[in-house]
Amino acid sequence: MPKEQPSNSNGRRARKDEALDEVSSEKFANAPLMMTADELANTLQISKRQVWRLKAKGAIPKPVKIGTSVRWKRSDILEWIDAGCPVVSSLLNTLVYHLVYRPMYAIVSLFIRIVTLFVRV
Repeated sequence: MPKEQPSNSNGRRARKDEALDEVSSEKFANAPLMMTADELANTLQISKRQVWRLKAKGAIPKPVKIGTSVRWKRSDILEWIDAGCPVVSSLLNTLVYHLVYRPMYAIVSLFIRIVTLFVRV
């Protein structure tokens, strides 16, 4: 039986950020103590890219760095879910997101548009 997609008040499919509110801590019962971005994405039912975006915004708990690896503590994620998935952003995270990441996405997309114009010719 197909899984029903979460929907908002208009009956449309809910955005991924809204779907985070519906995640229960029961999904974490079999999750490892330290979770990779892939494992976290699968558990939260969002894309890996969305995990990194939420991290950049400061919307999820900070991960732990082990050497070059990045892991999220299951206990931190469980507490975050039990608290209703609040934004845990700091002023620094907000500034970095708006001054670095967003302009970078705009520059990359502009570059791609320019390259595709020249490739077509």
